[in-house]
Amino acid sequence: MNGPVVLDHRPIRPPRAGHIGEQVFAERWRALMDRAPHWIDPGDRGVLGDILANLGGRPRQRDASLAASFIMWLGTNIGQAYLFEANRLAKTWPVLGQAYVAQFALENLRLGYVNFGRRLIETLMLTEEQLRQESDFGLLACLRMRAAHVEATAADVEVVEHVAYWLGTTAGQAMIRGAQAEMKCRQDAVWQQRKADLAANIAAGGRR
Repeated sequence: MNGPVVLDHRPIRPPRAGHIGEQVFAERWRALMDRAPHWIDPGDRGVLGDILANLGGRPRQRDASLAASFIMWLGTNIGQAYLFEANRLAKTWPVLGQAYVAQFALENLRLGYVNFGRRLIETLMLTEEQLRQESDFGLLACLRMRAAHVEATAADVEVVEHVAYWLGTTAGQAMIRGAQAEMKCRQDAVWQQRKADLAANIAAGGRR
């Protein structure tokens, strides 16, 4: 059957309230996914299918949710550090996209003292409720929850690798630059408002 496939390009858990970076990257990714792909029939696999074309077949909802979660993560401090390190690595790498994939491999390495021993991809796949439980109940609950619920497959890793490779393309670089510029604009607006509120409070004698 070759009919249209409608995927939800929202991340597995929503952007955190007040976290401008996560919000911007998630919004820009969804907007990009709504566009017509460059060379694949829009009624077939869509933009994500373009990005994941080497994997064959049509993207699954699982693929769409994971890809969106990875992109949203780029808006975090650690995600921005990932982009910085990948760009630095690219100076000695033949293809920019390969540097992004290589840096992802380093970020995805399981370390017992990072994210409670989870790999990055496993953390991306946690639901909002699982993170809430982790915060409420601590390490023991987190380890138990990981064993029971977080199962990243080799196919999941390939999805993120191909999205990471796409970040090195012209379209990927344009999205990154646009998102970072919008992040700065929104963050500056927040700081300006805070400064204005503080000045007004001081002018009112600290009574506000």
